[in-house]
Amino acid sequence: MVGKAPSEGTKVNLGENAPVVREGAGAVASESLAAESFREGGEFSKNRNISEIDSNTTAHHSSKAPSSAPAPAESHAETAPSYVNTQNIRDSAGPHGKNITEDPELIGRPAKFNVEPGSKDDPARLAEQKLAAKQATAPGAGQGQADAGNTQPYDALDNETSA
Repeated sequence: MVGKAPSEGTKVNLGENAPVVREGAGAVASESLAAESFREGGEFSKNRNISEIDSNTTAHHSSKAPSSAPAPAESHAETAPSYVNTQNIRDSAGPHGKNITEDPELIGRPAKFNVEPGSKDDPARLAEQKLAAKQATAPGAGQGQADAGNTQPYDALDNETSA
């Protein structure tokens, strides 16, 4: 017999003794079928805590039928934390600290990227050439022999080659 893992737990079925939670429907859009049932006095109108939201974002709070006068719009949003206020404020005094200078490598760098695509100075072309060269050799093959040409490694030795 295979035992259960201790983390598997036990399922409990309460059956008839299970607690029943009845919650209200909450806010319902005025153009929905639930709102139509609410206005017509249908089954949905028997729900507790129902409120119909008009399409112009005003709310009608009612338990029997919607009122003809719209209630003022309610805002459920809270104010932002105070640290958010300082995130978008730039210091007018500029950067702080000692020996703050421009990076000399950044000067002239945008000119490298203002080239015609595909020209000899195009950095994307250089990257593609490097990638093609890297993929041309088989893995583990090494650098290869530049002067090998069409010669085979097991050709006959030349007359001048010593044994």
